[in-house]
Amino acid sequence: LSMNLPENLEPYPSEIAGSFVLDNSRQTQANTWCAPLVIHSRQCLKHLVGKGMQEHPGRLEALFGANGVLMQEPLRSEVLWEEWDQEASLADILRVHEWDYVSSLKKHCQEVADGMVDSLDIDTNICGDSYHAAAVAAGAACRAVDRVVYAAPSAQRRAFVAVRPPGHHAGPRGRVIGPDGDGASSQGFCLLNSVAIAAAYARYNYRGLIERVAIVDFDAHYGDGTAAIILNLVPGTHRTSFGHGLQISMPTYKPWLDETDPDKVFFGSVHLQHEGFYPDHSLGIEGSAPGMKHIVSVPLSHGTKSVEFRRLVAKLLLPRLALFKPDLILVSAGFDGHKDDVQGNGGGLQLLDEDYTWITKELVNIADKYSQGRLISVLEGGYDVPPDAARKSRSGSVNMHPPPNGALASS
Repeated sequence: LSMNLPENLEPYPSEIAGSFVLDNSRQTQANTWCAPLVIHSRQCLKHLVGKGMQEHPGRLEALFGANGVLMQEPLRSEVLWEEWDQEASLADILRVHEWDYVSSLKKHCQEVADGMVDSLDIDTNICGDSYHAAAVAAGAACRAVDRVVYAAPSAQRRAFVAVRPPGHHAGPRGRVIGPDGDGASSQGFCLLNSVAIAAAYARYNYRGLIERVAIVDFDAHYGDGTAAIILNLVPGTHRTSFGHGLQISMPTYKPWLDETDPDKVFFGSVHLQHEGFYPDHSLGIEGSAPGMKHIVSVPLSHGTKSVEFRRLVAKLLLPRLALFKPDLILVSAGFDGHKDDVQGNGGGLQLLDEDYTWITKELVNIADKYSQGRLISVLEGGYDVPPDAARKSRSGSVNMHPPPNGALASS
């Protein structure tokens, strides 16, 4: 195994990583791996949020710690690994986020004293390394795009990106506010939208090869940040508040490639829709997004269980996704809809391990038919991290069977 890692990081044992050769160039030799690829970063553990927060470093430690899911056999030898520590480029980040937000976020993080934590909003805490961790998370998602695009025809073109903080509530300017002034109460633990950054990266850098990009979000919470970013593919206006009741409407437009973006980008969200459940607004939900042809909303009512979940996904999402014929599918994979994740869904959803297995298999089938197998899962929410014994017994297979604890997305 040849790995370009910083000197303070040790390569994984060769018996884990197989024969996959890693380098830091984008246009690398054809990848020929025959197992799912896991890209992760220990840099993401540096995003510290203080005690008592739902989103915390332990979510990744549940994967890669001494007793982590991926450290147990047979999972340990069923996947291939890549450690990633480089931030997404500023150009890639600014393809979806506004400069004033990005610069303000970075400056805020830099001002937090070592070992201290500060509040970005009522839910979202940051530390001095938080911007770096979020930018590395986005960079890892972009790296996954490179890997699945350059995979050999015989390779498995699927990857799981195990990173934090999550991103799907981060819109162009962070917290999402609708044109009428309503919006989310916070950024929901999110700083930079890794999935949207990776989708824009794919469409811009692989034009002619990756024309049609689909994002599917099955986190329990509506991905309002992703929706706001996609709405920005159509020229519009944004209302900026200056306090004391003063608001100014400004033009807004952030294309990923060109004016054909609205025809070439798909967003499907499967989420709990219930009064008072975050983010509790409808910006970008199907029917409220003029100019966007490929937005699909699958709202789940309070108490939804397996049968209804599968019926609605099979009826409302999968046929539309197949009709879109994506060249690449990116998944915002949140597991907070699991019945055990009461922190994540407040008891509003009752999904099982098998439901995540089922939806992943359906997405893989569509990717195999239309996308040459290209499918990337990026970890979003999921906050029930069970004790080691339960975690081991419920781990399943990274290839097709995601564990229910919110720590691992199937790839």
